[in-house]
Amino acid sequence: MERTELDKIGADPAAVLALAPVKGIAMSSAVEGEPIRPAKGGTHGFFPDFDEIQTGFIGSGAGFNKGVVLPMMGLEDIAPVVAELLGLPFEAIDGVLYPGIILKESKTAL
Repeated sequence: MERTELDKIGADPAAVLALAPVKGIAMSSAVEGEPIRPAKGGTHGFFPDFDEIQTGFIGSGAGFNKGVVLPMMGLEDIAPVVAELLGLPFEAIDGVLYPGIILKESKTAL
């Protein structure tokens, strides 16, 4: 991936390029073994456009609205949820606190 492609997905601006394996291949930085090998699922280094590497997020218990279902939530969206539950000030650079996921009366001040 060249810099223009990395800009489109919001990658680290200091990166000049990125290597992304094709589906079914994983790369490793291990000092032993093959650096490129067949693989299933997701590993670090995959470009985030394979449906197979997506996972779920389940929030349950005090503070969460029961029965709320979001069709999609990114990893970067977890930090704003945690900050809100803990009552911490947090300005997410790229995460979103989706409306309705947190009960309004559940904020806990530390």
